Amino acid sequence: MASGFNRQRYYENLLLELYQNLESKPSIVYDFLSLIDDLDVFITGNAINYLGILHDASDILDREEGFQKITNLGTNLQNRDLSPEEEARLEYTLGNAQTGLLRIHGGLTSWDWEKPEMEVIIRRFRRALDSKGIQKLTSEEIQKSYTNLGNVLSNIGRWIEAFWNWRKAIEIDPPFLRALGQIGMSLLSYARHVPNPAERVVLFQTAHDYLRQALLDGQLHQDMRERFQQNLKWLQSNVSSKILQLDIDLSDISLGSSKEQKYREWCLENVLFLNPLNDVTTESRAAKDSIHLPKVSQSDSEKLISCTGFLNQIKQEYVSARHQLWRGISASPDHYSDKAVTRRNTFDYSRHSMGVELIKSGFRASYSIFDKIAKFISHYFGLNYIKEHKLYFSNVWYKSGGKNQLAPEFQNKKNWPLRGLFWLSKDLEFNS
Repeated sequence: MASGFNRQRYYENLLLELYQNLESKPSIVYDFLSLIDDLDVFITGNAINYLGILHDASDILDREEGFQKITNLGTNLQNRDLSPEEEARLEYTLGNAQTGLLRIHGGLTSWDWEKPEMEVIIRRFRRALDSKGIQKLTSEEIQKSYTNLGNVLSNIGRWIEAFWNWRKAIEIDPPFLRALGQIGMSLLSYARHVPNPAERVVLFQTAHDYLRQALLDGQLHQDMRERFQQNLKWLQSNVSSKILQLDIDLSDISLGSSKEQKYREWCLENVLFLNPLNDVTTESRAAKDSIHLPKVSQSDSEKLISCTGFLNQIKQEYVSARHQLWRGISASPDHYSDKAVTRRNTFDYSRHSMGVELIKSGFRASYSIFDKIAKFISHYFGLNYIKEHKLYFSNVWYKSGGKNQLAPEFQNKKNWPLRGLFWLSKDLEFNS
């Protein structure tokens, strides 16, 4: 007796065939997929595969209608009872589609600071990397999720967080070379904002190495390959080959006594030094807090003095909080101050010790720095929209405490790192 027709197996094979023809016949694949208006014919796995292939076709052809269709159908698909794996894959696909829409509308290149769509995209990629769903994804799916999250974070000026995500993609075997290219391009932009020539050279050299490695990826899309090549060409045209090949010893500085060495090595490994070098290396040359204000004109000298005082205080509070955290993490579990302390067992697995209190104190001190940064920003830009006692890191950017209108000083301001701080203030209020 002949076996029955397996509709979902048929759809699965059909989608696979469409995917295999995507590079050579993107228009045919896109037109065929566009005929489908309802995902009810698919089981969830096939439905997500359909959306993913439609995204790739829309991306190749730059089709706004395709991205919008993915967003609409994918949002409806979320009403199903999804497994953690399906949630992760669907969030990743929706994040890609909404990134495509933002790109087509110019949102990735505009200097408009307020981008509600970007907040949604960041949340989607983060949910795609949720600890429950990520365990079921393939290595490539995880690498793409980290890379794309890094891309949008870099776009808004969150370089450091972007580097972290790209490095996560590279750490998975085999290394994701296109993430190296993204780091290379971002380091190139980062280096242009670094006033110290020696530090800038190291960033240029690292960007050069990463871009060259990324171009070895034989599976790069043509547009991405061209972007990497353009950045590499700019670098080779504007920085001499002698400087790019200069052998710089970054391990020529002592880290001090054995106790201090452990502390500084911990800071280096966790990228906690206020130093651009620590973003690309853990060698001893990066073990110092070297950031400072650049030179200003003579007419601004009075403001420079006051701003330098602000920055000195912020840096001191940061390095003290950092050391407090280190003391808590490395504290002995049987410190003498914890002895002979009577505590009742509350059966909630709570922990009490001097080390725990030092860690809590370090985090509280670190968090308090944000509002001091707000006062620095307000002073530097001469803002007077919000009274000082009501001024916080979350509202310094706006004309009122209600955060309903961005201050004109920041509207479309072409300052990438500053915009990164603005988005960091948003991130502290995100629910994801």
